[in-house]
Amino acid sequence: MRPNVVALDVRTGDVLRSWSLPPSLHQLSLRHLRCLPNGGFPNGGFPNGGFIVAAQFEGPRNEIVPLVFQGSQESAELRPMDFGEELYRAMSHYCGSVAVSADGRFASVSAPRGNRVVILSVDGEINPHVLSLEDGSGIGFDGQSLFATSGSGAVVKAPLDAPQTESPMMHLQETNGLRWDNHLTAI
Repeated sequence: MRPNVVALDVRTGDVLRSWSLPPSLHQLSLRHLRCLPNGGFPNGGFPNGGFIVAAQFEGPRNEIVPLVFQGSQESAELRPMDFGEELYRAMSHYCGSVAVSADGRFASVSAPRGNRVVILSVDGEINPHVLSLEDGSGIGFDGQSLFATSGSGAVVKAPLDAPQTESPMMHLQETNGLRWDNHLTAI
């Protein structure tokens, strides 16, 4: 594989821009993408502030590789987000969803196989905060909170202003018989 992200002109089909991973990461499948809300190309496409993309690794189970990347106008390469080897190992080679807060300051990535939901600051100034959520996959921001859903029926809320030393997750609902899938959108 040659994993990459391409911005196309929707009227002409012309490639406006592309971002790629180094050849050593050819076994990553780029699966989920969210734009940062900071302006855009004249004809649409990715915002000037860039985007976050999450992946699935299709290589050997014992190999640990980054799964979350940031793209920007300044570079044609996708830059790995610094989660550290231990967290990437815990994510079990698979991201189920990615979300970005309306102000573009925070992003979140879910890893349902690893029972993890990660909240991070897009600028990298705050270390990622990890929530444990069984089969947690659906994620979405609403104001100053992240909401997450799970394949086991849980709906949880994590305030973004909670200190990182606390567990900010609040269980809002356990649904009886309902199961949630990968994506969640605030309406």
